[in-house]
Amino acid sequence: MHEPRADSRPSVSPRAESIAAQLAALTGSTPRVSVGAGRTRIEADLPPVLSDASRHMLYATLASADDYGHEPVGGYVWVELHTRLPDPGTLTSDQLQGLACAWCGARLYTCRSIGTVQLRRGLNGELAEAADLMVCSPACALRHR
Repeated sequence: MHEPRADSRPSVSPRAESIAAQLAALTGSTPRVSVGAGRTRIEADLPPVLSDASRHMLYATLASADDYGHEPVGGYVWVELHTRLPDPGTLTSDQLQGLACAWCGARLYTCRSIGTVQLRRGLNGELAEAADLMVCSPACALRHR
């Protein structure tokens, strides 16, 4: 049995690691990462001043998350990435084909992937197909549970 190391962090997705690295580079602070309850939350302290270019890149980084915001009083930004994907059995064919948002069902004009799900086996027992689920970008109007 492996003993946890003192420096061990919660296991995070490559997407969360990428966003945390972007926030670290843009803010100059070490992001705080927490995993649980079907989501990964990343918080980073803001510097006193950001250049226009850094501010625009920060907005783009925030928009790449599922939910995001800032705390002006505390001086930090936060993002949340949802780790639970919708049940493919509840999705319409447009949602499974990437034509409609997997969360809210709205027609997609700009979108981003939230992950791949295995579809159920067919009646003939063939291997299941996979569907890449797409959602509204930069953020879905429906707050995901």
